[in-house]
Amino acid sequence: MPYTCRYCGEEFCAEHRLPENHSCTGLSDYKSKLRRGNVVDVGSDEEVSTLDRISGKIERYLPFLSYFKGNVALLLLGVIFIVYVFQLVFRGIGGGLEPYVFWLGPDFVDRPWALITSIFAHGNEFHLFVNAIVLFFFGPELERRVGSRRLLEVFFVSGVVGGLAHVVFMDSFVVGASGAIFGVFGALTMLAPNMRIFLVVIPMKLWVATVIFVLLNIMMIGQGPIASLAHLGGLGIGLMYGLLFKDGEGREPKSDLLRGGRRR
Repeated sequence: MPYTCRYCGEEFCAEHRLPENHSCTGLSDYKSKLRRGNVVDVGSDEEVSTLDRISGKIERYLPFLSYFKGNVALLLLGVIFIVYVFQLVFRGIGGGLEPYVFWLGPDFVDRPWALITSIFAHGNEFHLFVNAIVLFFFGPELERRVGSRRLLEVFFVSGVVGGLAHVVFMDSFVVGASGAIFGVFGALTMLAPNMRIFLVVIPMKLWVATVIFVLLNIMMIGQGPIASLAHLGGLGIGLMYGLLFKDGEGREPKSDLLRGGRRR
């Protein structure tokens, strides 16, 4: 299987896939741009090489995963749908299996896996659909700007912190990817605040939509089944990540995108 160098764009065999093994002409240019602040650092040469070796071994044994290289947002979306199928199966089995595996609650110390599984679980089809739509439009956009690894970091840290914010302050159970997705939304807001989106059918700048979401969620804290603190917690983490990315990038990316959303 040929491998494409991320720096020069040429294809090489497994033996010569790393920059240092094929006298890469693009690596020096990349480092020059990095020093000028024109690109976001993806890590040291040693770190990148290690990641390349790991990804190469994974692709060798699971070649279908190569499709998701650079498409991690879509992979996350697929996992969300698969998890919901398991939720339906567990509901049919009964015996409290679904909440034990997927619901994040005050007993998370005894069920630490729920910090992660709850991010991919959803309460109903509408909840799933709204989050899927938002992730479909915003996830790939953030991934294009900061890379797959940083998208995953934003997604999981925002999801965990958002879930804990709800559990700690509301003392109740929570499920859903909304905290994670609000984190993605927040990071994009810092990177491209003036990007035009459509909130339902109303065109507006991304930062305006973010302010609207914040105000709505503040008003809805403790009201009904909406986990507003999870949304706000995830959004806050995303905003902080976006600020870090923007400082490292030294510029504001430009692009247009469709649509935003809400949760729970």
